[in-house]
Amino acid sequence: MKKAIIPIVLFTVIAFALSAQQNQQGQQGQRPPGPPSAEEQLAMWDGELDLTPEQEEVFLNAFTEMGEKMQAMMESGQRPAREDMEAIKEEMDAKLTACLTKKQIKTYEKVQENMMSQGQQGQGRPPQQ
Repeated sequence: MKKAIIPIVLFTVIAFALSAQQNQQGQQGQRPPGPPSAEEQLAMWDGELDLTPEQEEVFLNAFTEMGEKMQAMMESGQRPAREDMEAIKEEMDAKLTACLTKKQIKTYEKVQENMMSQGQQGQGRPPQQ
């Protein structure tokens, strides 16, 4: 199971880094196609979890922070270490689940599981219902 999660985590982290890099390059108000922005990810998770305003802030900050960390890793010119990317993902997951209710955590875990099984983890998008 752990071996299956590692490639998914790597893809997610790289997708976030690329998204952050593209956003920072400034596309005259238009975002090129690619991984969703922190705001788009928040909207997707809010639809799944019915987040409170306080939880929305935690999610937005966590997505933004992860994107910035990934961008810094990519800009270093070196290939990011798998362990570093996994640590960033685990840190983000811990921040997100810390603000959720038990019911929301169950939903979060279920959606994450569905995303992994459907190969959507790298896009940061919950599966469409």
